[in-house]
Amino acid sequence: MLQTIKLKLVSEKLHIGVVSWREMYIFYPKIIQLKPEVDTGRLVCRCKGSNKWFSYRQIKKGLIKKNYPIQIDFPEWYFK
Repeated sequence: MLQTIKLKLVSEKLHIGVVSWREMYIFYPKIIQLKPEVDTGRLVCRCKGSNKWFSYRQIKKGLIKKNYPIQIDFPEWYFK
């Protein structure tokens, strides 16, 4: 089942889209949701199972206001 999400802010340099500070997506090479965490008193985001992270300050520098829709394919059992 396809789910459409509208990104409000986009960082074209990092290929990251932001819906809110809690919901961010990296959309290159494939769409993955980033999880917000706290690292030594600052907000960072990373992919689940990965050790590479992006600081919120780094993401915030290159953000441009842009309505950018993305589609994510969720399995049917996810909505039951």
